[in-house]
Amino acid sequence: MNRIRKTLNTGGFSLVELLVALAMLGVIVVPLLHAFTTSAATAAKSRRAGNATLAARNAAETVEAAHLSVYSGQSPSVIGGLFGAAEADQTAFYKKDGGGYAPLSGTPDSAGEYCIGLRGLEAGGDSFDAMLTLDASAFAATNATKVTQYTPMDAVFSQPDKTADPDYIAAADFANQATALSGTEYGAADFTGKMTRLIDITAKENTDQTELTVTADFSYSYTFSYSADETAEDGTITRVPKRSALAKTLSYEFYRGACAADAPGIQSVYFFFYPSYMEGTYTGYDDIITVNNPNDLPLSFFLIKQKTDGCADKEPGYSAMVKLRESASATVANASVYSNIGRNVATGGSLNPAFFYYRIYHGDIWYKKGTLTGDLVATRQQDRMYGVTVQVYAQGADFASDKPICELDSSKLD
Repeated sequence: MNRIRKTLNTGGFSLVELLVALAMLGVIVVPLLHAFTTSAATAAKSRRAGNATLAARNAAETVEAAHLSVYSGQSPSVIGGLFGAAEADQTAFYKKDGGGYAPLSGTPDSAGEYCIGLRGLEAGGDSFDAMLTLDASAFAATNATKVTQYTPMDAVFSQPDKTADPDYIAAADFANQATALSGTEYGAADFTGKMTRLIDITAKENTDQTELTVTADFSYSYTFSYSADETAEDGTITRVPKRSALAKTLSYEFYRGACAADAPGIQSVYFFFYPSYMEGTYTGYDDIITVNNPNDLPLSFFLIKQKTDGCADKEPGYSAMVKLRESASATVANASVYSNIGRNVATGGSLNPAFFYYRIYHGDIWYKKGTLTGDLVATRQQDRMYGVTVQVYAQGADFASDKPICELDSSKLD
């Protein structure tokens, strides 16, 4: 026994010491193994959270990269493809419903909260679902400020000057008529500033709605008083007073193009004209301009009064009537009219508002009073600033509001 005991001691450790060492190792290793396991789980969770944040950032940057209309004007599946969603065909529109989201059968109202549910957003090797919310009401004050719209010059008419000017052509024609009637020589200058002028601008589709034309008609009239020789039955010649109605119409077609039943083919009509300054004691309007829109097309008409020689003295007394005529079935004005007709083109200031009227006709008789701002640009209130929220969920979590992995807030300016 002594020999055996000595043999066991030759390794430097007794059996008891070895057992104690193993026990101590077990006490140390178990927490270490737990720590390694916990660390691995934490790292995986951190990596997944980082990937979820990356997915949220990618979605927010995709929104920022394009106008909202790119997304709101497409089908849900196409929108999902724009965001790179693996399950693009599962993309849908939603609305907030209590603590969650309810799917919509149609398109959300972009003036409110615009919610898009995306499924299968991939980032860093993980896949997520995300709810994208755009909220224009978050920036109501900013969106209330009107912005200038892009308005292409689709149809443009500029009144010619000098001998090609319809005002001159009509005055010269009246001079010829007056000379023939009275036997006295007249010139165009004798009728300048004395003729009544009506301008009609008409945008009209043909019967089968395949072609649109825009025309301008200048109509002039003048009551000419004169004396002429009249021979009596006995051969006596006497000078007697007479009156004749002189008239002249000049027509210009300045646009013709294809259109469809649901689209006019153009957006804007620009009409540049020289004002008609009536001389003497004339009590009517210097200008009466009618915009005819019988097909109720959604067009913008720009009536631009141009500067003429001597306008500085004549502008303060200038007066005008502008009419927009649409069909009797129109309940609101479909066309918009913009004009500087109430502005002093010599000084840039405003003319007497009592000298200007704007009427919007629905049919031949009924009309309401409109307002011309004096602006020559189309402006409107437009939602262009949006709050953007991206909530990222575990794939298949069905957008439960209490289970987002991360949430990212940003903003977008269209």
